[in-house]
Amino acid sequence: MQEGDWAYEWQGNGMLKSVKRPDGEVVSFEYAPLGRRISKRYKGTTTRWVWDGNVPLHEWTDEEKREGAGDENLITWLFEEGSFVPCAKLQNGESYSIITDYPGTPTHAFNSNGAKVWERELDIYGKAREGDSSFIPFLFQGQYFDAETGLCYNRFRYYSPDTGSYISQDPIGLWGGLKLYGYVKDINSWIDILGLSGTGGAYMFGFASGDMYIGKGEVGRMNQSISTRSTQVSKMGGDNTLIGKAHISTGGNNDLGKMVEYKAMYDAGFEPGRGGVPNGYLNRHMSGKSTWDANPHLQDQATELAKKLRADYDADVKARRKSQTKSQR
Repeated sequence: MQEGDWAYEWQGNGMLKSVKRPDGEVVSFEYAPLGRRISKRYKGTTTRWVWDGNVPLHEWTDEEKREGAGDENLITWLFEEGSFVPCAKLQNGESYSIITDYPGTPTHAFNSNGAKVWERELDIYGKAREGDSSFIPFLFQGQYFDAETGLCYNRFRYYSPDTGSYISQDPIGLWGGLKLYGYVKDINSWIDILGLSGTGGAYMFGFASGDMYIGKGEVGRMNQSISTRSTQVSKMGGDNTLIGKAHISTGGNNDLGKMVEYKAMYDAGFEPGRGGVPNGYLNRHMSGKSTWDANPHLQDQATELAKKLRADYDADVKARRKSQTKSQR
C-alpha cells in the first residue's frame, strides 16, 4: 500500500471490516447475523443502528469518552410498509416527511410545517449532482451512504456511486452472471436491496398465505428474495410457509431474463405502473416492457421460458402438496 491509497480489510465471510483512508484514518464496521450493520466507528465516534427486520429503525452516535450516551441524538427511520422505501425521519421531537421518486430514491424532505429542509439529485450511478446525503443518507433502495468512505452500505456488499459498481464480487460468483461487480442494468426499473442481484434468469414463488412473487435473477438471488418476502408476509400476519418455487436460467443473458419476468407478469395479469399489480402479488410494479419491445427476436424464446416457469412452479406446488399429504397419513 502506498501513501494516499485507500485500503480495505475484509472479514472471512466477505463483509467489509474496515477502510483505511488516504489521510490514515480508519473506518471500522460491525455486523449482526444476516449482514445487518450495527456500528460504524470513525475518529472516536461510533454510529449505531437497531434494525426492524431488513430496514434500520433507530440510529444514534456516541463518543468513546461517554459510551452509551446517545439518546439525545437518536434518529428513528420509518419505511413504507413491507418495503425499503424511506418515508419519514424522526429526530429531537421533529418529524420530517421524505419524498421519493418512482424507483424509491429520496429526493426531498419537509418538516412538520411543510417547509422544505432538504433536496438532492443523483446521477445515474447514485452520486449526488445537487445537494448531499448528510440529512437523508439513503440512495437507491437498500443503500446507506457513508460520507467517511464515499461508499454505500448495501447489506451484503458496498456500492461505489463513483464507479456505479460494487467493490467486491457477487458472493455466488459467476452463478450471478458475468458482471461480478455490476449493479443492476437499468436503475429506472431495477433495484438491488441486498447487494445480491444477479443477471439473467427469472423465478416465481408462493406462500400458504396466497401471496406470490415474480422476480429476475439467478438461484442465489431467488433464495434471498424468498427469505425477504417470507419476512414481509409474516409481518402482514400471513402464513409464510413456502408452497412452491421455480427458476428458469437464461445463461447469464440479462435482457432475456428481464423479458421472461415481464412475460410471466403479463400472463399473471400485471399492467404497467404501480397500480398494475394484481391482488395476491408482493411485487411493487411491473417492469421489463421496454426490454421486451426492444428485443423482438427474443420474444418467442422468452414466451416459451415464461410458460415453462409457470408450469414448473405449478408442478412444484403439486409435488409439495402431495408430499405433505403422504406425511400426514
